[in-house]
Amino acid sequence: AMLPPVTEAGRAGKETVLVVDDEAEVLRLEVRELEAAGFEVLGTANASEALHLLNARGGAVDLLVTDVVMPGMNGIELASAVRFSYPDVGVLFVSGHLDEDAAPKSPLPEQASLLTKPFAPDELTRRARETLARGRAGAQGSKR
Repeated sequence: AMLPPVTEAGRAGKETVLVVDDEAEVLRLEVRELEAAGFEVLGTANASEALHLLNARGGAVDLLVTDVVMPGMNGIELASAVRFSYPDVGVLFVSGHLDEDAAPKSPLPEQASLLTKPFAPDELTRRARETLARGRAGAQGSKR
């Protein structure tokens, strides 16, 4: 599959992370942490807005960080929609309530990571980098 040149150009500078969380306070903290770590960050409160942002950028996002439990379309559904259109986007789920009710009925998409709230301040950055690195390793493996 041919990769659009935009993603390659985007790679040269900062990696772009799209953060989705319906709790404004959590969203602000996550965006601030990732920005401090040197990522370009887009923050949004819901899945439909996230998809809109992604499409507006032609999929030029390296990583999706999304809350699992959200009103409307949940994080799992959002990730599936994103990966369907843009298979190269990495996915990191963040969840504070993985009890039986909220636990995803469907398995997490392939190559996705899960981070459970509450997490240490630099944990999000560490996991984001890990997920990005794993995605790149996977992508290189499949491009023979």
